[in-house]
Amino acid sequence: MHGALHCLQCWLKLDPQGMSSCRVSPGQLYSSQPSLLSVLFSLIGAEAAEAVTAERLEAMATEVLADLLGPGALGTDSALERAALDASIQALLQLRDKALQPGEAGMGTAKAVAALASVLAERDATAAAGCSAGALPLAALLLQCASRPERCVAEASVEYFLMLNTVTLEERAQELGAPLFGELAPALFRHACYPGGFVSWDEEEEDEEAFNRWAVVGRCLRIIMQS
Repeated sequence: MHGALHCLQCWLKLDPQGMSSCRVSPGQLYSSQPSLLSVLFSLIGAEAAEAVTAERLEAMATEVLADLLGPGALGTDSALERAALDASIQALLQLRDKALQPGEAGMGTAKAVAALASVLAERDATAAAGCSAGALPLAALLLQCASRPERCVAEASVEYFLMLNTVTLEERAQELGAPLFGELAPALFRHACYPGGFVSWDEEEEDEEAFNRWAVVGRCLRIIMQS
């Protein structure tokens, strides 16, 4: 399975000059191999005989899907491209229960869901902002992912919300404006707070650089919420 995923990733990037960015659009792959997207998504959160094998498969499948769904090759059939993105959004929504499991059981899946929703929104922000039927449930799922206690999951979620903000409020579903970001801000603020009983970084397990990155996010959000 690992070898097959590696070969697929190389094939998606292959062009006459060698290796480059992804050469196949979501719609093109969805048209030629309609079951392949669902197979790739099924590897996220999948169980294996050994935990390390499941984690590796999940990471590789996420990487392949990120290459495919991110900003890369553009298809010529807009309806087919939208159908592929809609199918991808539905596949992400089907991972909800796994992504919301507490602790390490759900952390990896939640991080993968957040990362893939982010690249999908980067490719087509309008789909994520309300043009897709799954846009509102996806936003709710990403809000729940960002609210998890693990900072790595919240970090993977941020790009999705940034891409939503590239779409004007007039073009967005109403729920994806102030109501959504009003709930998001407190979730991110929690990651920008000093650890309880903080004295100095020498006594903390947490990385100071990672915390400072989130402290900046928290301050920016506070300014936005007060403006």
